[in-house]
Amino acid sequence: NATAADLGAASKAVFQALAQSLEERRSLLLELEPSGSDGSPADGAQAGEARRPAENTAAGSPEVPCVAAVSAVRAALNILGGELAGFLAAGEDPGATTGGEEHEVSAHARASRAVAILASFVDGFEVLARTGVASTNVPGFVRQVAMDTDHDEAIPWSLLREVTLLVILRPMQDDVSALVPAATGQMRPSEAVLAAESNAKRLLQMGPTWAHRLEQQGITCLALAWLACVDQACAGYWQHWDTLFETLGNTVEQHRTPEIGGSDHNHDPSLLNECMQLHGMLHDSIPASFAAFQGEVAQLAANMRAGVDTAFGMALAEKLSDPEVCCERLAAPSAEALRAAYAALETLPAADTVDRILPAASNGLANAEKEMRALVTKCCMQPVVAILETYPEDPTWAREADSSELPGSLQPTPRATAVGEHLFSLVPQLERSQDGSQFLWLHAILEAVVDVAVQRTLQIKRLTNIGAQQLSVDLEYVWKVTDALGSGAGPVEATDIAAKAQLKELLEALAHLSAQQRLRQETIEKGQTFNEEPPSGPPLNRRMERALRGALGLDR
Repeated sequence: NATAADLGAASKAVFQALAQSLEERRSLLLELEPSGSDGSPADGAQAGEARRPAENTAAGSPEVPCVAAVSAVRAALNILGGELAGFLAAGEDPGATTGGEEHEVSAHARASRAVAILASFVDGFEVLARTGVASTNVPGFVRQVAMDTDHDEAIPWSLLREVTLLVILRPMQDDVSALVPAATGQMRPSEAVLAAESNAKRLLQMGPTWAHRLEQQGITCLALAWLACVDQACAGYWQHWDTLFETLGNTVEQHRTPEIGGSDHNHDPSLLNECMQLHGMLHDSIPASFAAFQGEVAQLAANMRAGVDTAFGMALAEKLSDPEVCCERLAAPSAEALRAAYAALETLPAADTVDRILPAASNGLANAEKEMRALVTKCCMQPVVAILETYPEDPTWAREADSSELPGSLQPTPRATAVGEHLFSLVPQLERSQDGSQFLWLHAILEAVVDVAVQRTLQIKRLTNIGAQQLSVDLEYVWKVTDALGSGAGPVEATDIAAKAQLKELLEALAHLSAQQRLRQETIEKGQTFNEEPPSGPPLNRRMERALRGALGLDR
């Protein structure tokens, strides 16, 4: 039940008593120094004790931290850290939502204790630095004290974890939660889009605020952990956009009405416009702001790291100097985030470093853009999916030929022409959106249309000869429409080429297998044995061949 003030005062008292002891026993500590000219510890010195530079020539000289004093201070602080460990529950997740108000109170109390204890270490190292055994070489003394051995650690990793999670990360997460896009069933999509854009821009202006908060608490020496926390907090922000995407996706689903030729009834141009506006923000304006944010955060972290000149800051720099040990032992907010932050800070100010700052947040933003891209495609494709939903069950495919039908008189079915009409109706809106964006929508939409058309075709269970001819007319119509629209939609992309290739493979398979179906019927009527002819061109697509054989009855 110790309060933060109690723990802070108790820790400071330990440092003051330790400093007083060093002063009172200074002569004794110096007498205990090793006397080798090579600066090596005296016989019997424990392995892992404070190291001394090889160029030192005399124990207790200004260049040499007092080894006995360093060992005594580290051992004393190790005992202090062990006593404080019970008050530092760093293993718990500060972002957990269980426990309601009780958890919030507990987290706040833990954060207060961590701040008070850390402040006592900051002040305490200053007190130690002013002692006679340390003042002649403060940097060397505090760095030697901060070096972990197999048995002792002067600065507890548990304290650093608690500070990172509760004092640095948690307030960032609170800021992020306040800026998460609101998405409810009662909010209009246009309102949700405007609010999301406004909040995202506010988030990308938080860098100086978060840095100032660290400076106010006097822990700029934790710039490495701060940068990792910024990355994790921002990555979490983009993950919270899933709720907005889900709300917009549900709104798109509500417009789904499977009416043949009724694309005007199940397509909402205003909803598409709002979805495209949100995607444009995630594809263009927000990445530009995020790039500026990366540069700003990198500079803030570098400045804070370089500006550390306190005794505790120098000690902490030594403790965090080994990236492998630091990332694994601190592991807050995560070892991976710390490694990325460490690598970025070590290579500043290289020209390509800024792009590697905040990798988790960068990936989160990229994933959000992909999610929104898929949603826009879904919004455009909803009428097509509705029109072709029962396409495989259309009785046209199983009908027998009418003797009055003339060769070449078949026309595309109403479903096929409805798909074409919908695509042509989309063109003006998609072209307008590309005036201020580098993203070419029409290629993505046409690829999705071809994919749906192919999937629905392969679901047809029975195809007569005239049904196969009608299907070929429909597919050729889709080919012509997508080819005409795609040729004027900007540079041809690899996905566009793949979509055309898929449709071409289907048409080739259908032409060959329907010809074999006719040949089989003719040979059977003549009482002859049917021998199937191989394709004249390349081998047929196995998946398409298997489905069409079943529908045409060639698998029996």
